[in-house]
Amino acid sequence: MARTVNIRKLSFTDVEDFTEQMRGLGWQGSVTQSQPGSMRLDLSLAETPGVVGFRTQHTRADIREVVTPANTKTFGLIVPENSGNSWCHRGFDEAVLLMMPRSDFTAANSAGFVGYQLAFDEEMVARACDQHAVRFPLRDDAELIELGKEQRQFYSGLFSDLFRVEDEMAWVTLSDELLSAYVTSFGRSRGAVKTRAAARHAALAKAREYMHANMDQAIALADVAEFACVSRRTLTHAFQESLGLGPMAYLKLLRLNSVRQKLRRAEYSTMQIVDVANEHGF
Repeated sequence: MARTVNIRKLSFTDVEDFTEQMRGLGWQGSVTQSQPGSMRLDLSLAETPGVVGFRTQHTRADIREVVTPANTKTFGLIVPENSGNSWCHRGFDEAVLLMMPRSDFTAANSAGFVGYQLAFDEEMVARACDQHAVRFPLRDDAELIELGKEQRQFYSGLFSDLFRVEDEMAWVTLSDELLSAYVTSFGRSRGAVKTRAAARHAALAKAREYMHANMDQAIALADVAEFACVSRRTLTHAFQESLGLGPMAYLKLLRLNSVRQKLRRAEYSTMQIVDVANEHGF
């Protein structure tokens, strides 16, 4: 008798509930809504031995700061609905194939985007690399491949089928096909990250570190730039390039998100909103 694959379909109206669900799967980090209005996050999730796959769709623009699960290699497909998307310091407006780094990374997506991600155990990736004569391990750098029309149809079709099948063997066959396609696509020699882009990435990381540590302080752009050891112009460019908004707008989002998180906790239920806001520099 054929075994069925359990594809769970979940919906969230709060980014914190969605983030907690993802943390349970080994995905660390945060999601911050960057567009006003009510948010709906739809998640389809499936797990088979060695593979975790999910499909997400967010009705509002968001910014994500993510660390992928340990001992895995993670690949994905992003199909944007609108312009204004970026991933690991590269902007895009068409469908893209992603190889995710093991370190933390940032991404910004416009409203309505559809994202697919597959996290494979290292052993599975190693076998696929051996099968296709690709050097293992694959690079740890974040990589992005812009897709043409035929490639988009190919990957979108595979992923759509992946989250429609009920038979576990069909799921395994499709996920193996996707892994082979990823390995051959990303296993080719690719150029290293440009020095300037790498420097902006380092500056962005330091700036975010400073902002997270000083949300309750009255800090200015000059303070953040000084800590990141770059000019205000370079820092602004790094934020716009990676997240689609300036550093001070990002700081405001951080503060608002932190206020919102605290107001959801029982120990803050008796506090005035203004008092919690004051704690975060408003």
